[in-house]
Amino acid sequence: MTTIIGIDFSGAAHDSGTWTAQGVLTADGALTLSGAAMTPRADVFDLLMSAPAPTVAGIDFPFALPAVFAAFLNGGV
Repeated sequence: MTTIIGIDFSGAAHDSGTWTAQGVLTADGALTLSGAAMTPRADVFDLLMSAPAPTVAGIDFPFALPAVFAAFLNGGV
């Protein structure tokens, strides 16, 4: 089984406004949701650090932009 964690920072202007959802993906492909909650940011970090292996986490903010898009923003192609 694989643990699945979803983290949604959208509109989280205050510290406790981050949505998290957790579930388990079984060997036969079934996803079972085990919970969802508004979570303070410090607890999001703890959730990720304490997740059992294997875990996949989806986080809704980009760490970088694609090079082509960054070039476009800077007046390039």
